[in-house]
Amino acid sequence: MMRLRGSGSDGAHWRGVEPVPALLVSLAVVVLVSIVLAASGWAAEPAADADIAAAEPDSLLFRIQADMYTLHGRLKEMLAAAAELPSLGPFILRRITKGYGAEHVWQLVASTLVILAVAWAGEGLARRLFQPLLIRLPALDTRSDFGKLGVLALRLIVRMIELAAFALIAIAMFFLVYQGHEAARLAFWTILAFVLCVRTGAAFLRLLLAPDQSGLRLPAIDDATARQLYWSFLFLAALGAATVLSGMFLDHIGVDPTLLLAFGQLILVLNFVAIVAVIGAHHDGIGRLVGIHSAEGVERATGLGGLIAGHWYVFAICYVVAMALSATANRLLTGEAQAAHTVPTLAVLIAVPIVHGLLRMTVDRFFTDGAAVAGTSSRLETEPLTVAAAGDTDGYGRVIMRNGNILLGVVVVLLLAEIWAVDLDALAAHSLGARIANSLFDIIITLILASAGWGIIKTAINRQLPHERLGALALVEDEAVGTGLTRLETLLPLLRKFLFITLLVTVALIAISAMGINIGPLLAGAGVVGIAVGFGAQTLVRDIISGVFFLIDDAFRVGEYIDVGEGKGTVERMSVRALMLRHHLGQINTIPFGVIRRVTNYSRDWAIMKLELRVPFDADLEQVRKIVKQVGQEMMADPEYGQHFIQPLKSQGVHRMDDSSFIVRVKFMARPGEQFVLRREVFRRVQEAFRQNGIKFAPRRVIVDAAPALGPTAAAAVAAEAADAGGADGAKAS
Repeated sequence: MMRLRGSGSDGAHWRGVEPVPALLVSLAVVVLVSIVLAASGWAAEPAADADIAAAEPDSLLFRIQADMYTLHGRLKEMLAAAAELPSLGPFILRRITKGYGAEHVWQLVASTLVILAVAWAGEGLARRLFQPLLIRLPALDTRSDFGKLGVLALRLIVRMIELAAFALIAIAMFFLVYQGHEAARLAFWTILAFVLCVRTGAAFLRLLLAPDQSGLRLPAIDDATARQLYWSFLFLAALGAATVLSGMFLDHIGVDPTLLLAFGQLILVLNFVAIVAVIGAHHDGIGRLVGIHSAEGVERATGLGGLIAGHWYVFAICYVVAMALSATANRLLTGEAQAAHTVPTLAVLIAVPIVHGLLRMTVDRFFTDGAAVAGTSSRLETEPLTVAAAGDTDGYGRVIMRNGNILLGVVVVLLLAEIWAVDLDALAAHSLGARIANSLFDIIITLILASAGWGIIKTAINRQLPHERLGALALVEDEAVGTGLTRLETLLPLLRKFLFITLLVTVALIAISAMGINIGPLLAGAGVVGIAVGFGAQTLVRDIISGVFFLIDDAFRVGEYIDVGEGKGTVERMSVRALMLRHHLGQINTIPFGVIRRVTNYSRDWAIMKLELRVPFDADLEQVRKIVKQVGQEMMADPEYGQHFIQPLKSQGVHRMDDSSFIVRVKFMARPGEQFVLRREVFRRVQEAFRQNGIKFAPRRVIVDAAPALGPTAAAAVAAEAADAGGADGAKAS
């Protein structure tokens, strides 16, 4: 993926992305598929020796043996012809100067230089024509990716028009100055095509890398890296163009096929060696270009994904070597040039990150919160290979990128199969069976559409759910009851589960139907089973239906504190059958809907808190009323507590009295869940106000009435009376 600069913030975008993004995995799959397709391409049409193929049975083992004989023979021929490669130069000169002397070569060189010089001058005139337009380009708005891309695209269009002028003038001058015989004309067309190919590649590389325009550069790379990659890629493009054009030229001028095979193999090896060298020398820069971190950048990454991301270039080099071996074997077996296979394959692999980058840039453009990204230059410099846009962490951008990657992978597999002439239908029929193979395309399309549909549905629902459930420790720090979620937030999780099950069943039925199986009996059987389950699970049906009516009545919501008789607590979550209540002491009560007979909801609309204050009998009750009123007004004006009041604190006067005090009742109305916090603050402020005004709270007292103390004379008389009473009782007993 081309790591395009996007206008997003640096921190909170599309979190939860795995160390190796989906595109890297997709590229790895594409690499493996292309190798398999390449192997299938040359193994499916072996040019084995006719005698061996006819003498042996049609089995894989003998086909491999036939291929080995063919490879051995062709390789010997190619090595023998390689010794004659030095004679290729004199042969080309003889063909070009046919009928002329050796000095004719210099005439052709001079004519070619003159034609190219005149064409270059004509190109300069065309450039001057567009100069006023190019001068005004810096004034355009290039703060967004689309603005930068627009300027670069306009520069590319102008460049293509200039190259078209160059080509037209060169062709016209050729016909005016010199036509020559066929070999000379082919040489000129080859040179002109090479120049145009290299300059066109340079124009597109300037669009991609902008080596001299850091302000317009889309990839998040520095100037030095951009210039190094520009010249390296331009060298590879020039080498590839020279390979293709030289092969075509040599074939047209009549070079011996065996010698042409040796030359083609040599230059093919040079191409792959150059690719490996560029990957090895600039793997850090290429990794930053496509958004893959270097090995040093993923040292802390764990798992297989981080390992592959940090050492991607090793796998890329292995892939290039595998492609070289596959192309060599295919060329030796079939005798055909491999440019028609290798060049499009490399083009597809190069186009994949570019298309992915453009897709992500489009997502950033249309699914990014503008306020969240203001003032930032590039999100992708710090977060490459993410799959969502700023401000769209769990939004539609993630869905589009995921399904876009899936669709891109399918298209790449189909293109590679077309390039390598592999019949996917026959391969699937051989591997999976004819019935599954015939329905495989329909099943894949159904799965892609289902994935996209479910992603959109889930995203739309999740946007309405700021939190799925209360935290298990949400009530530990406070005894307050929760205010709860909205009715929509309570119902949407159940709706999401229902839609997921419905979509899953629908996709399964479509897949079964696509394989030619009649789903009518399945639906009828499902109906019968449903009726049987309904009779056998009446309690379950009662729970589900009761839950539906509770939700329709809006009796409770997630986060509300309720009492259902069987238990009480905060509604933590709901299933289709039961209710989970978190008690304020921590335990969870799971209560089926069918057993609930009444519901007391403590979290709706408002809550009244009544408090009692004990004051002495001699306290000024009017002063107490004024103090309570003043405390209530202060708390209403407090920015922290005032927003939780519905009615202020006020005194209700003396509620009752006991042996030691008046009991004064005060009350206030607050929002549900906040009354306990306000209660603590009310007690604190009333205590402080009473102390400032000299009013003390009345302590509880118990008064015990006892007989007064006796003097000495009275005590002696009482003792004598008790003694006399004791003597009389003894006499009676005797």
